[in-house]
Amino acid sequence: MSIEIVNGRVFVEGKETVDAAFIGYAILDLAENTDIKLSTVEGIVNPKIKTHVVHSQTKDAWNVIGKSLGSKYKIARIPYISGETKEAFNHAAFISECFNNSDSLMSLLK
Repeated sequence: MSIEIVNGRVFVEGKETVDAAFIGYAILDLAENTDIKLSTVEGIVNPKIKTHVVHSQTKDAWNVIGKSLGSKYKIARIPYISGETKEAFNHAAFISECFNNSDSLMSLLK
């Protein structure tokens, strides 16, 4: 199976996808095959935003929402199809934990 990223879009077997699992695999492949240069890492800024996961009121999706004072906005939306809510929630929780532990993650990059 071929998964590739072209112009910021993910394609599986030549067809564009929005499937979170395939997008995750594409990003992992890209990360494994890319050398991170120090200049790239130096440009990464710690967002210092605390987040939590809530279910969308209008869509079949989990939202990662910033909960710090003055920064209550949507960080990410993780949609799901019927019956796959647990997997989508796990993805949303992972993203939220990355934001909530950004200090630790930033120290790994230095």
